[in-house]
Amino acid sequence: MARMGILCHMLSSLSSYIIYGNALTLGTALAIYLARQISAATASVLAQAEAVAAGDLTRGEVKLVSHDELGELTVAINKMHGSLRKIIVSITENAERVASSSEEFAAVSQQIKSNSEEASSQATTVSTATEKVNKYLQTVSTGAEEMSSTIQEIAKNATEAARVASEAVKTAESDQRDHVQAG
Repeated sequence: MARMGILCHMLSSLSSYIIYGNALTLGTALAIYLARQISAATASVLAQAEAVAAGDLTRGEVKLVSHDELGELTVAINKMHGSLRKIIVSITENAERVASSSEEFAAVSQQIKSNSEEASSQATTVSTATEKVNKYLQTVSTGAEEMSSTIQEIAKNATEAARVASEAVKTAESDQRDHVQAG
């Protein structure tokens, strides 16, 4: 009987060790699985954040894989990405408007310059008193030329900025379509 009790006790201990071992193995496997899931989600959010920080807005949104804090971070990164794209589009539109306005200002400035020069040549034939007016008009003409030159340079720069921004948006949209089609 004593042997039977010892045998029962040994079987009970062995059974406990097997249960503990299985629980430990299952817990370890679950911990590894969860760590990999969190690591993959974190890596994709980090990659998106680094791309945005580098100025690359061509990537699509990060896929939402959870509804915890990491999921909230994913949503926030996606919102930031979308907002920055909208800002770039807005800047492009504004740059195009500025370029158009600058061209109009350049034309008006050129007309002012022409008118000033004509008035200046007529004023020299009038009298000694008009010589003072003539000097004033020469100053205006010089200022108009400088303003015209400056405005033309601004128009050129604004047009180039609009073109570059427009190309960036087109590239971003093309890459997004390619990403969506590939996904």
